Amino acid sequence: NPFKKKVVHKSEVPRSKRSIGTKLVGMTLLMVITPLAVSNIASLTYMNRNYVEEMEVNNGVLADAIAHQVAAYVERAYMITEQLSLNNDVRNYNGLEQSAVIANTARNNSFFDLIYVTDDTGMQTARSAGRVADRSDRWWFQRVNETKESFVSHSYLSLTGNNAVATIAMPVYNYNLTYLGVI
Repeated sequence: NPFKKKVVHKSEVPRSKRSIGTKLVGMTLLMVITPLAVSNIASLTYMNRNYVEEMEVNNGVLADAIAHQVAAYVERAYMITEQLSLNNDVRNYNGLEQSAVIANTARNNSFFDLIYVTDDTGMQTARSAGRVADRSDRWWFQRVNETKESFVSHSYLSLTGNNAVATIAMPVYNYNLTYLGVI
């Protein structure tokens, strides 16, 4: 039948025609995929490098902000402690008067874990909370008692609550500048 379409099997197509078609498809795919892959790799490399640089900058900014906040926090606590060391009720070494002043200070400044005053032997004369005790064996008392200088310690874990704390310790003097103890 002249009108019947002849079905040609793949095996009957000449190899040269098949390889030209395959080559054209391969070349077209290569021309599309290669620039796309190169572009994506370049973009990812650039973005990754920028991301790392940006993260380093952001981390530096965050670290500076935290450092400034901690410094302001410690400075505020230091100034309050210094004011207490100059307070007349603290300097008179009347335990009841000292307790009232430091308990009020602790209530108004919740970041203080504990405030207390010792005499020059290390015996506490007042505390913002709890019972007074002998603190002559404590490193902070010994340091101020020997040097007669204020200091701020590195952070450490407190004995009472196992919380991270820092100590601000200052000598207390009377009006004649005689050393009385530590706050």
